[in-house]
This record gives sequence, structure tokens and C-alpha cells, in this order.
Amino acid sequence: MLLHGARHAARALGLPSCARAAAAAAPPAAAPPLAAPLSTATLEELQPEIDELQAAFAEAREEIENAKEDAGTTYFNESHADAQKLVLEATERYEAVLERLGEAERARLQRSNGMKMLQLKAELSLLDELHD
Repeated sequence: MLLHGARHAARALGLPSCARAAAAAAPPAAAPPLAAPLSTATLEELQPEIDELQAAFAEAREEIENAKEDAGTTYFNESHADAQKLVLEATERYEAVLERLGEAERARLQRSNGMKMLQLKAELSLLDELHD
């Protein structure tokens, strides 16, 4: 994670955050297969998407923490907007994976990740209260 001041300097120069920089440096992933019409994929089959979901969750949490640090500064509005965007991306990934799973596998993913996604939304809601 970049130091607080260095993160803002990188942002001012238009450089991506550490997590985004690492993702940008990685070779492009193959396009995900089309969703199965009957939603019968297994967790093992969707493991690459689940790994991307976990990375999106971690990046969103990091940006929420950054925005909390920025509360009361000129950087807060931008950090808040970044956090909102990343939380939306993480929740959309989660919903997309859920839609592709059969009922039993969906329940497994909800048990293992559902509370984390609710926590992410709750943390963003608390951050929204700090927003002007």
C-alpha cells in the first residue's frame, strides 16, 4: 500500500493505485465463458471469477480505508467516489457469480462471502455519512 502522501501524489500524476497498477501490469485474461443457461456452474469451475471477486473486495476495502483517512481533506470527495465505484464493481462481480451457480453452490458462496459483501456495503454507508 502506498503511503498516504505518496498515494495522493500518484493520484495527482494520474497513476493507478497499487492494486490497480498490478492488475494493469498483468496480461489480459481470457474472456470468461458465456453464462450457462441453466445456472449450473460449480464453485470450482468459477474459481478464477471468485479469485477476481476476492481481489475486487480487497481493493474496495482498501479504498474505503483510504477515504476514511481523507475525511476532512480536499482529497475526500475523490476517495469517496473511488470507494463507491469499487464497492459497486465488487458487488456486481458477486451477483454475477451467484447467478451462474446452481442452488447448492450458490448457498455455499453466500455462506462464505455473503457477510463480507454486506460488511462492504455497510462500511460504504458509514463513509457516505462523512461525505458532504
